[in-house]
Amino acid sequence: RQNESTANRLYGNLVTIDPYVTLETEGRSVHNLRARLQSSENRFPEAGQNDSRALSLFAEYQLSYGFSPDLEVNFGIMENYSHVSSPFYGNHEALNLAVYTQTDISLSDRLKFVAGVRLEYNSLDGVSDRLVPLFRAGVNYRLLDYTFLRGSFGQGYRYPSIAERHAATTIGSVRIVPNPEVEPESGWSSEVGIKQGIMTGRLNGQVDLALFYSENTGMIEYLFGIYPDPAQGALGLGFMATNVEQSRVYGTEIEFALSGSAGRFTNSVSGGYVFIYPVEYDPETGRNSDVYLKYRRMHSLKLYLRTEYRRFDLGVSLRAGSRILNIDEVFLIELNSQEAILPGFYDYWNESRSGHFLIDQHAGFAINEKLRISLAVKNLLNTIYMGRPGDIMPHRNYSLRLTGSF
Repeated sequence: RQNESTANRLYGNLVTIDPYVTLETEGRSVHNLRARLQSSENRFPEAGQNDSRALSLFAEYQLSYGFSPDLEVNFGIMENYSHVSSPFYGNHEALNLAVYTQTDISLSDRLKFVAGVRLEYNSLDGVSDRLVPLFRAGVNYRLLDYTFLRGSFGQGYRYPSIAERHAATTIGSVRIVPNPEVEPESGWSSEVGIKQGIMTGRLNGQVDLALFYSENTGMIEYLFGIYPDPAQGALGLGFMATNVEQSRVYGTEIEFALSGSAGRFTNSVSGGYVFIYPVEYDPETGRNSDVYLKYRRMHSLKLYLRTEYRRFDLGVSLRAGSRILNIDEVFLIELNSQEAILPGFYDYWNESRSGHFLIDQHAGFAINEKLRISLAVKNLLNTIYMGRPGDIMPHRNYSLRLTGSF
């Protein structure tokens, strides 16, 4: 049960404008211009130190040009500007610029290849980061009429957010410590897969199986420790964003989507399963450690069943997740004989060793061609589960919806 003294009223507003223009010429080119202007404000009457105002402007132009049916080139340029004003962030400006190009080539009726490069630029409060080139490539081969093999490789780069570098606040009994020195994180990922189409007349769909592997350097994680507290002029306990992990993630994923008819019933089933093995490694020896990355689940499963009969439709969604592999030990102990950071979490952690299982259900009826009514039940079993410590997911919820199209 949450401590009521940690709950604060929040008044917020969000305004977003998303203009876009697409121009297709009679020749071989397509022009796309997208933009977003977003303004947000959050006010906490009982905790004014957490107030914030933010303004962001995003714009991207993309040109696609087909030299021939077998050769297409894409070019783009992007900018994202943000300004944040907040007692716990401070006043900051961030800018992200990028230019990129990608080439799609059909070497034959069966073989397709794609390759691209992106150049990233980041700055925070006028301090510029280095220019970062990123590469990606992929190949797709049609082995049989409905069987496709693929492989891909791509690099990634993430500049620290304003919050990770400058957020300084207390949320309940948890203190967030700023770290202006946190560095960007980078990495790469790869995948091989096979997709099998199914076309039997009565049963249509596809099954996709993939194996993936990624490495990351300087991953940013919030670590619990003893840090300087400028407000108190002493050391204090809290969480701070830190570059700590050299990580590897091994995994496999299978997804499927099938549909078919039986009499007057139209049925479909879709879903998937993901297995990951996320661990830290020693960059000097190249060997994996026995330390799992925090707040990851090794197994995730989803299954969705749907059937339609005349004007009626019925659907059931099943989701399951295994236990979180690793968490910060501070959530399981008391600090200085005071109340734990998350009261009740210790019991939850010991009682939920098998993970969680969820059921969602919905039923709908088409009143006519323009009106439709539906009833949905989320978390039918009223399962208690968390995305991470303190992030309690919604309990059972009923919703009745009437939709119209005119």
